Amino acid sequence: ADGDHVVVGGMRRLAQIADESAAALRAADYAALCDLMDENFALRRKMYTDAVVGERNLQMVELAKAYGFAAKFTGSGGACLCLRRPGAAGIAAGADGRRALELTAADEEKARRAFAALGFVFVRVELDTSGESGGESTVLSALDGAKPPEIRGAVLQID
Repeated sequence: ADGDHVVVGGMRRLAQIADESAAALRAADYAALCDLMDENFALRRKMYTDAVVGERNLQMVELAKAYGFAAKFTGSGGACLCLRRPGAAGIAAGADGRRALELTAADEEKARRAFAALGFVFVRVELDTSGESGGESTVLSALDGAKPPEIRGAVLQID
């Protein structure tokens, strides 16, 4: 049926997105990574429909976008991983022409309050690429040991 075609094609594209995301991490191409994260969410939304994705999950992702974040589910929903989109308000251009992903303390507090007002928990996370954590992260394993530059993002979870 037509639905099968959408799901099979969607699953193929999700696999490609994973490969392209790893390449974007290796290249420190955060704009591409943000686009891929947003595409991942849009594709899941198309495959599963808004009714299955759920109003609260949609609300969480839309609020993230309003604050300049790309967002994708960490799993099947209920939490999402966000990465500040290069060029979002408050992000300065770096010396190499790339935009830093730093979230100012003021911007972070504004986002935290907006999410809390809707019952979401905003947690800042950082990817440890120093090797000092004693274990190899899943992301680094996926990159065949290549160490991407420091990445900061946020995880939003429905309370």
